[in-house]
Amino acid sequence: QTLKGLTRKYAEGGEIEAMLSGMDSGEEEAMGELEQMAPEMEMIDQLVMMVAQMIQQGAGEEEVIGFLREQGLDDEDIGTVLQLVTEMSETEEMAEDQIGNELAQLG
Repeated sequence: QTLKGLTRKYAEGGEIEAMLSGMDSGEEEAMGELEQMAPEMEMIDQLVMMVAQMIQQGAGEEEVIGFLREQGLDDEDIGTVLQLVTEMSETEEMAEDQIGNELAQLG
């Protein structure tokens, strides 16, 4: 084997190893971040459900925002929760419309 061949082989092996070790630490880091976020995500999920209930019971936007502030959320988090509630209610309405349409077609 020539020196050139050996260095190429080493470079390729080294790159793969670097990619693998880089991926491992990157994935571990991502998993760590996800684990740290999990409780926050659960809390946001719970708040989304609570806000959705409040809105169904006729609570206004100010009331909802006040409630979220009491929970210690900042404006960005409040925006996230309200966005999720909006998306959730849109999805539910779409599902209800779809069921309604299917029932109408059956009738």
